[in-house]
Order: sequence, then structure tokens, then C-alpha cells
Amino acid sequence: MRAERLGVLDVVLREPSAADALDTLSQLVIVLGYLLPAADNDTDIVERLRRERPLELPAEMQWPMLPIRACSCDQFSSAWPVSWFRRTRSAGALFDGAAGTDELFVSVIDAMGHGLRASLPGTLVSPPCRRTGLALADQLRQADRVLHSQVGGG
Repeated sequence: MRAERLGVLDVVLREPSAADALDTLSQLVIVLGYLLPAADNDTDIVERLRRERPLELPAEMQWPMLPIRACSCDQFSSAWPVSWFRRTRSAGALFDGAAGTDELFVSVIDAMGHGLRASLPGTLVSPPCRRTGLALADQLRQADRVLHSQVGGG
């Protein structure tokens, strides 16, 4: 899906296929690439198969907020360091990104500490502030107000 690697599809053909059959299979793989991430909104089947072990609560909260791991289009290419965000745990680190019509938004938030307390600041401010459509300075002011109301000066 636009350069994101979702996994490996292993296909075994009974006999050598014609080029048109391979083209059809290629198109099917592209459709699957778009359907699998979309299925995450409606079912947990794919996510349960993907997991090696249960997520801790902070990671469970943050993982769905992460952008796709890679994206490629005419205007830009991006790849996010998923290994930086541990798959089953959260250390308070969160990254976010989105493409607009004429801009690319990227943020990296790293709260101090580990676990639920450290995951809350990024969860509170990253996508909610980005989705306001405010200028960057106004997003930062809003994030500051939200964080201060929840954690004070700590």
C-alpha cells in the first residue's frame, strides 16, 4: 500500500501461469494491500493474527494512532522507524505524520518515563492538535494548554 510493507503473501501455483494470470494476481495483491489496513476498523481478526503477544495498555492506546510505516507518492517518500516504538510496550514515544494538499506534517513526541503515564501526553496532543487545521504555532499553543490542564507543570 503505497510502499508500506504489510507482510508476505505466499502463492503456490499448480502449473506455470500465463502473464495475464500473474497480472491479475498482482492486482489482487494491491487490493489486499488496501483492504487489510481498512479491515482494522471493522474487525480484530487480522490484528490478532499479526500479534506475537498481547500489547500492554499504553501501546494498545498508541499503536492505532501511528501513521502507516511507509508512504511513497510523487511529492514525497517517508518511512517511520517502527522499531523505535516497541511493538508491545510504550516508553512514552510517539510519532505522527499526515500529508495535506500542500504540506507534510510530521511530529515526534517523547514524554519522560515509561508506561501509561508517559504515553498519555502524546496521546492527548498529537492527532487531536494536527486535525484542527490550525497553524503550527497555534497547534503547539493548544498542545501546551491541553498538557498543562492534565499534568500541570510536571
